[in-house]
Amino acid sequence: MEKIKAILEIVGFNNIDINPKEVTDEYAKKWGHGLGIKEYIVSGDILAYK
Repeated sequence: MEKIKAILEIVGFNNIDINPKEVTDEYAKKWGHGLGIKEYIVSGDILAYK
């Protein structure tokens, strides 16, 4: 999350709030095709102002 926040700051955003959410098993199954992607991806909401 810190890397994403740093990128957003570089391009001029401030007051950045990142709220991660757990990836659901249904989502991981749909997009991961059995590869266990749930260990490598994160879902979330980002709120930032420019």
